[in-house]
Amino acid sequence: MRRVACARGRAASVALLGCFLAASADARADEPPASSVRSEADAPVGAPGQWLINGSSSIGVSSSSYDGSSATDFSVAFAPGVDYFVARNFALGVTLDLEYSNDKGYGADGSLIATTTTTLSGGVRAAYNIPLVGGLSLYPRVTLGVEGLRHQERLSSGGTLSTGASPFGAANTNQVGPWMEIYLPLYLQVAPHFFLGGGPWISRDFGTVQGISQSGGQDTDIGAALLVGGTWGGEAPDSPTVAAAPPPDDVLAKPPDNPAPARFGDAHGWVIDSEISAQAVSTTYTGVSSSAFSTNFEPSFDYFFADNVSIGAAPALSYSKTTGIDSTTGNVVTNVYTGYAVEGRLGLAARFGRLVSLYARFGLVLGGKSYNETEGGSQNAETSSLVAVHAFVPLLVHPAPHFFVGFGPSFYAELADTVSYPNGMSGGQNRETSIGLGLVVGGWL
Repeated sequence: MRRVACARGRAASVALLGCFLAASADARADEPPASSVRSEADAPVGAPGQWLINGSSSIGVSSSSYDGSSATDFSVAFAPGVDYFVARNFALGVTLDLEYSNDKGYGADGSLIATTTTTLSGGVRAAYNIPLVGGLSLYPRVTLGVEGLRHQERLSSGGTLSTGASPFGAANTNQVGPWMEIYLPLYLQVAPHFFLGGGPWISRDFGTVQGISQSGGQDTDIGAALLVGGTWGGEAPDSPTVAAAPPPDDVLAKPPDNPAPARFGDAHGWVIDSEISAQAVSTTYTGVSSSAFSTNFEPSFDYFFADNVSIGAAPALSYSKTTGIDSTTGNVVTNVYTGYAVEGRLGLAARFGRLVSLYARFGLVLGGKSYNETEGGSQNAETSSLVAVHAFVPLLVHPAPHFFVGFGPSFYAELADTVSYPNGMSGGQNRETSIGLGLVVGGWL
């Protein structure tokens, strides 16, 4: 393959587009003719020897800072989950959850609190695929695991630990023990090896919480979520070979008006990946009245209006409410967050053979958010409106037709984040800048 050089300078955006299209053209030239490539069997979900992964897997790192405050956010996550069908429709799987976060935020009285959370968790699971009608199937799954959780709060400045991050009123806690999850999703195979799905789950911790004065503290999560996922490998079902009847003359003479995309990046293809989100989760704890509830809705999608060039949109709504206990005063702390945004974006795809492609998306985000934290007579409340730019450039691997798994860098920068307070006074700018690396799971139609 010849090397493609990209120009720099005032015409950078045009050169970038040309670079992507040229690289993709080179990849197409290097691919063998379609007639010489053996197409992969369209094994249905549940075929023996098949692997399955969905968008709930998370691998990445992220760091955020703000130009108008000392708040920061840093997190690292390695939380993959995969299932393997050892027999038709019966799968065994593993899940890992290795996470670390270190955040600084302001409490109700203006104190700056640093919160560190470490999670070490792993489990094994069993699932059974129950075909229903068409490409729809029920996929009940049970997971058993062991985890270790550590939560630490410390005061960076101010008087109290009033962020409400601890549901137990303790600055430092540890929990080690077993956990269990029952998940009952429906999967709809919308293209070979690619499915949309979702359903309810319930999970329960059984480990003893150390560092709290009362007994209990185990949490129960009940929720439901939409997700995407895919499969690769597996044995195709046996079927007799039947000679195909020749197509009518008019079909040969007239190509279809809107031919189905043959490859990722072809015109008229739709892309749906793990950025799409719709979920609601409720958390309660034994022995305390603390709780948490969150919900969000983000119907993200992209459309290739020309070969290797797409446009997309991602409107989003989110809401969360948590109640915790200030370990300094013992008072109940309540946090309520509401956010909304819409992102319009341009995507550029470049294929490098049949298995690898690069998919860069550049977006403009308009939105707003509100935050209200209360503890007794103290309140930390603000609203803001924002304009931001967003970029995500993952390298995609296509283990099967219509399905991909990718990983790459992301960048988010707010051009404006105008903060206002309940009394109507403007608080100036508090612009966020975030960089990271992240996993994406998705498919195309």
